[in-house]
Amino acid sequence: MPFYFELILISGGGRPCMPDITYEVIDDNATRPELEDFIASSANGTLFHSPRFLNYHGEEKFRSQGGTVHHLLFRQKGRICAFIPGMIFETDKGPVYRSPYGGSYGSFVYDSLTFSETQEILELFLGFAREKGISEIHLVPPPPLYCRDSFSDCFQFLFLSKGFRIGKAELLMVCRLEPGKDYPLSAMKKKAKEAWRQALRKGVTAGPSEDYAAFYEMLLRDKQKFGTSTTRTYEELQRIIGLFPGKIRLWLAWLEGRPIAGGLFFLCNERAANFLDLCHDVSYYDFRGSNLMLKVALEELAALGLRWMDFGPSSFGYEPHHTLIKFKESFGGQGVARLYYELKLD
Repeated sequence: MPFYFELILISGGGRPCMPDITYEVIDDNATRPELEDFIASSANGTLFHSPRFLNYHGEEKFRSQGGTVHHLLFRQKGRICAFIPGMIFETDKGPVYRSPYGGSYGSFVYDSLTFSETQEILELFLGFAREKGISEIHLVPPPPLYCRDSFSDCFQFLFLSKGFRIGKAELLMVCRLEPGKDYPLSAMKKKAKEAWRQALRKGVTAGPSEDYAAFYEMLLRDKQKFGTSTTRTYEELQRIIGLFPGKIRLWLAWLEGRPIAGGLFFLCNERAANFLDLCHDVSYYDFRGSNLMLKVALEELAALGLRWMDFGPSSFGYEPHHTLIKFKESFGGQGVARLYYELKLD
């Protein structure tokens, strides 16, 4: 007798029995080894998701802006299966939930989840938001370059199905790191190679450094010249370095022992680094220290086993910064969108 499987379709795409998932709210940034281990081994976690990283700001900084920590930790059968770092800000529009706050990326960190499990986690999160009277939710997940092979777009699909919209997008420039004797020269465009050779001819050298004080002084001068401010104070930078030994890397370019260019890199996870700050001494611009420094940094980061470099935003909202784009493209950069998901709750 033949054996039949019968597929029953339920009107409206009926949901199966939901997973037994619970959550708890965490209202501080204390270090929790179990959570830190989960973020480090997850499919898409980054340094920016870690409460230990967020703690470098000090809660008073955001409390003065009406912000209170509300991380959600999800468990299934006692095991962490997802986490979202976030803060509720009191605004004129009502309470707004933001993830990230104080970092480049936020939204949900997860390991291997089924679609039903992802669906349940989002339902629990939205239920929490409604209970808290949240008026808006703002989420910025990391792009796929930060993710392991178990990466899934289920959360993003469900965001859109639940009424989230893309509130904003920024253009990131990223490049693939390829360890080998020809990298990064194999990825560099003609102008970048010419600038690198020019730096060598003029006696510029480059390499890793721990002279963060000299770098920060140069960064301040650079920012003041363009009328902008630094993302973090020197004291905050020192705090991050202490919290994440070996994860914050600095490369400098020197001319006769004087720093003339520098770059600060965050090793966000085992796959990708984030290029946070680039600066140079404008008096020595023609020595092309930035080009030599970046060539050396990419070569050494690739040798560490990292697969991607995130050069950071290259647009002001939807307005492209053509000079930045061309510079990053000259090192093999290609465009990736950083998407800001927003939901207004009734």
